[in-house]
Amino acid sequence: MEEDPIRLAGRLPGLDFPGLFEADGLRRLDEAFLERLGREDADLRRRLLELREERNPPPALEYSEWLLAAAPHLEAFVAGLFGIEGELAALRARVLAHDPVMAFKKEFVLKRGRRYHGPFAESFGELDRRLDERLSEGGAPPDRESAVARFALGALADPRGRAEDIAWLTRWCALALREPGARARMAGWVSFRLPRPVDHGHLVARRAVEGDTAGRVQGDPAAFRHRDGFRLTDPRMAGREVQGEVHYCIYCHDHDGDFCSKGFPGKKGEPDLGLKVDPLGNILTGCPLEEKISEMHRLQRDGHTLAALAVVMVDNPMVPVTGHRICNDCMKACIYQKQDPVDIPQIETRVLTDVLDLPWGVEIYGLLTRWNPLRRHQYRMKPYNGRKVLIAGMGPAGFTMAHHLTMEGCAVVGIDGLKIEPLPEALLRGPVRRY
Repeated sequence: MEEDPIRLAGRLPGLDFPGLFEADGLRRLDEAFLERLGREDADLRRRLLELREERNPPPALEYSEWLLAAAPHLEAFVAGLFGIEGELAALRARVLAHDPVMAFKKEFVLKRGRRYHGPFAESFGELDRRLDERLSEGGAPPDRESAVARFALGALADPRGRAEDIAWLTRWCALALREPGARARMAGWVSFRLPRPVDHGHLVARRAVEGDTAGRVQGDPAAFRHRDGFRLTDPRMAGREVQGEVHYCIYCHDHDGDFCSKGFPGKKGEPDLGLKVDPLGNILTGCPLEEKISEMHRLQRDGHTLAALAVVMVDNPMVPVTGHRICNDCMKACIYQKQDPVDIPQIETRVLTDVLDLPWGVEIYGLLTRWNPLRRHQYRMKPYNGRKVLIAGMGPAGFTMAHHLTMEGCAVVGIDGLKIEPLPEALLRGPVRRY
């Protein structure tokens, strides 16, 4: 059995891991967080207490700004509680390590390469060899995309002294975007992945099946994914791909344009006109939970992954059953209606799995289901109220109901028609360091 992470960290004397499953222990935890928040930012603490007392919801922008300010404090508190400050700092460093690639994409690929209409005195191959020579001066780079990005940003930092480098790098980017052979050289590079126009009449590219007398058509065979039994066939996005989506978002919450969360209005500012309907007849409702999507992206952009998860769980505590394999209503209502939307479900999945991969990550997620001070209501589990509830059916509706009833102090038992396999005793009796 794993040792108690709360006692090992020793940040809250007298509180242990089992106490995180009891109403009194969660009350003490909440008081400790409020005390720390008051020391670090008294205004945030005062506003938190006001939010808990107010019956009517605060203005959306005000609440969003408060969440963005308070969530990193919660992240630091939870990291200290479980003694994982070092691991969380390492995760943040890995996330922020992709920033040069995002800056290169913005400053060179989009602003310069895509807009370049001048002459080309050299071929792409010649420019690419020149680039390799410059990159190899410090040894062969293990990550060429990152090395190119850092080299290009270094040139931008000295525009007068390195004007020639900026000029030929611009031509290299322009050719990389235009020549098919050059595009193949950058296959998989996030910096050269540009949004494609959306044609609702041709969402899936089709081609004729060779030699088929019936005239059948199919998708691109290169994109086929062959199912192997019940194994999942959709690989998740890599970390850099996810950060590419995060930076693609324009963070609409600050001007009431987060339609991915609240629904795409027929006309902004006139709710009586209802929601927009796309050419396929889909009502663009946005996230049915009104998850704080833009706020999640802002925090993830800045490397606050645990804080981003806590913000997601304000509205979506059952986040493991959403994400990229489940729903995409948010994507349909994205502000980008004429080009590829932000892949919000992939970002959500990455935020969750990166936290789960931390030491005690599954316990941190579990704690945030029982105690999340960023929520205005149901921010911690209430004491037992004497009510016992049996829920028949442990599908998404059943276990979500079980969660909310438990938060209100009910004793809940769930049953299902399928056999529910018991968990190993070690997982039931003690904390899980690695899930």
